[in-house]
This record gives sequence, C-alpha cells and structure tokens, in this order.
Amino acid sequence: MASVTISGNLSQTARELGVSLSALLAANPQDLQALVRAGELALKLDDDTAAAAFFARAERIDPHNARVKAGEGSLLVSAERPGDALRHFAEA
Repeated sequence: MASVTISGNLSQTARELGVSLSALLAANPQDLQALVRAGELALKLDDDTAAAAFFARAERIDPHNARVKAGEGSLLVSAERPGDALRHFAEA
C-alpha cells in the first residue's frame, strides 16, 4: 500500500485527515472513496508517486469513476503530458 508522508508544516486538520484515511484503508483496502481521497491528498502534498498508486488501486475497483479519471488527469498534467491529461479529463 502506498503511504503519504505528512510533514510537520501541515495543519493539524491535514494530519488528522491523513491518519483517518490510513485507518479507513487499513480496515477496508477496497474503499473506493478513501482511495480517491488519499490520491487527492497525495496530489496536494506533491507526492505524485503515492497519488498514482492510490488512483491505480481505485481504477482497478471502478475503471469508469470520474474522480479517478480526473485524478489521473491531474497526475498527467504534473508529468507534462497534456494530451493524455485531456483524454482522462474528457473520460471524467
């Protein structure tokens, strides 16, 4: 399972969210909403590797989920692949 490293300069709320998501995924590794939210949080933390892992797991559960496609699109923007990003956003 991918993990998100939470630095000390984040707010207490962000740390609590990370801990909550970790607990949700530990209890139910197939929780689609928790996987998507973890991917979105990883994107905000500039951890593209963790985000990619969370979105890949979520995509295996629901390959047509709009939030998953949008998250993958955001990853592709970060990777400077605008054509692929646009395709994912269009699928969302």
